[in-house]
Amino acid sequence: MTTTESEARDALLADIRGINTRIQTLTNEIMGPAALPPDLTMRQMYVLVNIARHPGLTSHELSEQLRVSAPTTSGLVDRLAEKGFVERATDSSDRRVRRLNLSDDGRALLDSLQSQRDHFIAWALPFVSIDDLVALRRMSQTMLTVLERAKSEAGRHEAASA
Repeated sequence: MTTTESEARDALLADIRGINTRIQTLTNEIMGPAALPPDLTMRQMYVLVNIARHPGLTSHELSEQLRVSAPTTSGLVDRLAEKGFVERATDSSDRRVRRLNLSDDGRALLDSLQSQRDHFIAWALPFVSIDDLVALRRMSQTMLTVLERAKSEAGRHEAASA
């Protein structure tokens, strides 16, 4: 890549970051704050989303996904269980293992947030032309492909260095 191409790429990426920041700001202005319980942290939300995506995972598996220590994960899960969002269940084949799942309240919270997001998107998309939706779909697919490739490459590098 030439210096000119590199500079053009850097300028485009800076523009995209600026546009994405403005999109996030406007989205927050239009939607208002998310309806989260006031004592729920973003890190706890991240834990809930991970448990929702991987029901029945163990605290050890969650620690690996979050890339934090076991005591940190244990504290996060303890607080979420105290709030009624997470349940621990004994593994049927190994009683020493505890599986993590969302409680009904945890599922309801994530469903509510997804509903808010879906409602906002349904409100905003009629303002987008068909041609722009086609372009958006194409770029979304491009980003998905790039991220899948990057994840695959990262996995190969981790396996090779282990």
